[in-house]
Amino acid sequence: MGKRLLPDLIKEYRQLVAEVARLQAEVDRELPAALAALPATYGYADMDSFIKAVIHACRQPRQQKAAARTRTPRAQGKRAKVAVGVGMAKAEQPVQQSAEPPRPIGTSLDDPKNFGLMPDLGLLGTTGGDSPQQQAKLTESLKFAQQVLHTSGVPEVTPV
Repeated sequence: MGKRLLPDLIKEYRQLVAEVARLQAEVDRELPAALAALPATYGYADMDSFIKAVIHACRQPRQQKAAARTRTPRAQGKRAKVAVGVGMAKAEQPVQQSAEPPRPIGTSLDDPKNFGLMPDLGLLGTTGGDSPQQQAKLTESLKFAQQVLHTSGVPEVTPV
């Protein structure tokens, strides 16, 4: 690597900062839908039952460790085989549907009936001024919102 001029390094730094901001915006945009999809992915009817199962599974090993302290120590060198899934909560039976229909969790307009991606409301609350980067993000969000509005079959979803 030869010596590089300071203006070149600054330019590269700004490009990297812009790329990190773009990636962060992408993660911020996709994260809510990915998190909302977790309960259905693991067979739970709603977020509350999924959270209860995760908490139960996280507490389970602690209880096993406390019980292990009261036993006599095992011989060194032999490890116990642990069955796959030990300590994990069983999927609950689907609970009776509430009066509110389930929220759509899809992120692709190819399946408009299940599309439930909400816009990034954080863009509206930013105080970054009228920077070109901010204007570009808002323009991109507006184009996407128009595309969603003009796609037939997308259900009405209100923010939580």
